[in-house]
Amino acid sequence: MVMNSNELLQLFAVISGFVGSYLVIKRKVSAFYWWLASNAALMVIQYVLGAYMLIALYAAYSVMNVYGICEWRKAARQGQSPTADTVIGPGI
Repeated sequence: MVMNSNELLQLFAVISGFVGSYLVIKRKVSAFYWWLASNAALMVIQYVLGAYMLIALYAAYSVMNVYGICEWRKAARQGQSPTADTVIGPGI
């Protein structure tokens, strides 16, 4: 079976999304980079399909990924483990 470029891009998006999810469970900031890659691939796919609202959704996810990278790095510099309490505050 030979995959075309769109199918390969979809496969990359799915695999990188799963890798990102696994890495966030392990509390690795690299998870956000994998999600950025997945979002970029998904934006290209949605552009080809003409699904412009989904492009906006994945762009918003990408902005949140960049925010996550900044917050997790800041927590690491302060010697804290990146958790919900250290990133968004207790009780939220």
